[in-house]
Amino acid sequence: MTTANCFRDDLSPDAYHKLPGLSSSIANVLINQSPAHAYHMHPTMGGNRRPATKDMDKGTMIHTLILGKGKSIAALPFDDWRTKAAREQRDYVASLGAVPVLECDYVEAKATADVIIRNLRERDGIELNGQSELAAFWNELAPKGVVACRGQLDHAWIRDNSADILDLKKCVDASKGAIERSAERYGYAMQSAAYRRAVSIIRPDLAGRIRFRFAFVELEPPYAHNVVEPDGVFSEIGEQRWFTAVNKWAECLATNNWPAYADKFISAPAWALNKLINEMEEAA
Repeated sequence: MTTANCFRDDLSPDAYHKLPGLSSSIANVLINQSPAHAYHMHPTMGGNRRPATKDMDKGTMIHTLILGKGKSIAALPFDDWRTKAAREQRDYVASLGAVPVLECDYVEAKATADVIIRNLRERDGIELNGQSELAAFWNELAPKGVVACRGQLDHAWIRDNSADILDLKKCVDASKGAIERSAERYGYAMQSAAYRRAVSIIRPDLAGRIRFRFAFVELEPPYAHNVVEPDGVFSEIGEQRWFTAVNKWAECLATNNWPAYADKFISAPAWALNKLINEMEEAA
């Protein structure tokens, strides 16, 4: 069990993800798909998380190596998984809750993580000497009742008079345009709003003195990265979406009704309208 409005640094990723509460990732499913999808994906409700892929395991491994905390990684001394012995060891490690990886992949991931850590330190002055994988639990008040919320901060510096949050995003392209598209697709604005809310509710004395940054890191040479801070528009969109998700979640909990899609109309996106205008101008 967890206590409302608190930080916890003693939870493994697996233990954290098995807990109830509205997270920003579930909120993104709720807003962009439907309550039915959010219920389906929530670990204590539908319990249908997407199965891990090789690329996801690689990302998890590098995430742990950069932050120094996270999912347990087990490097196994095999060249591949084709032998019976390799598959048995892989499956056994996975049954224990760890991520089995080939030793050669681990060595490569460790080298990548070391470069990223060095680049963050040398270019941005970021030393990862705060708290990694810091779990936050807080309550939001909605018209339909109190909503228990949770989040796991990748890295945070919680001080007496200020707080800094750094969220690590692995990507193939850390350019401004690419990360803005990813932010919209995956609900990063809502995540940043939720995490700032968490800190301000758990530590109300820090309200107004909470800094949030994303570190987008490329996992291929030259291992470029982009440390960015949400601007005012990004933050306002995130806050509005977060409160919309909280209110909708509270309503679904109160009624025990988790509807799927209920759209009555569709509309052309803005780019399609601009395309039509250009076509009409060219035809004139």
